[in-house]
Amino acid sequence: MTCPFQPTLRWATEADFDTLADVMFAAVREGESPYTEAQRQAWVPEPRRGSEWRTRLLSQDIIVAEADGRLLGFMSLAEGGGSLPTSEPKRRAQVCFASCSSAS
Repeated sequence: MTCPFQPTLRWATEADFDTLADVMFAAVREGESPYTEAQRQAWVPEPRRGSEWRTRLLSQDIIVAEADGRLLGFMSLAEGGGSLPTSEPKRRAQVCFASCSSAS
């Protein structure tokens, strides 16, 4: 699939936090998935909000992708976990990207 636009990347701000919750919800709960609906429901039962979500995001470095003023997806890096091949091996990455088709 090719996208009809070129997304730009930038650092997330606190003003993005509710939209990040909506993007994460859509990425997990909508479209095709190798997970069952029950698994997806347990992971993200609703878009996250509130102080716990804010605290979680403030503890991470977050890059967002956007096009035409719309946030399409994000990647966050947090201290202390995982063994993903990154330039900082003690960081873990979470990637949530909405599909190109849901961005139009």
